[in-house]
Amino acid sequence: MNQVESTVEHTTENDPRRWNEEQPIDASITSSVGSSTSVPELQNHVAELESKVDRETRRRMSLENEVRRLTEENRKLQDQAHAAATQLRRFTEWFFKNVKRQ
Repeated sequence: MNQVESTVEHTTENDPRRWNEEQPIDASITSSVGSSTSVPELQNHVAELESKVDRETRRRMSLENEVRRLTEENRKLQDQAHAAATQLRRFTEWFFKNVKRQ
């Protein structure tokens, strides 16, 4: 697990460091690159950041797909549980109706 994934996993809803789409990012606070950095170093840093963004985007998409799959599986399991409960209720009614006859 890399540092970014570790940071993402350990943030909480109330964490002030948590990224929020609606709040602009203050580059002077978040930048790890100094003002005396050369252009090639900046390009390298940008490439690294773009790579991290790509990885996080793929991870987010993968997680979204997993959520969709699990949601569908959950719906199917709930349908099966409902059908099983209905079947058990009908069997119980039939059983007690037939036991009373004997």
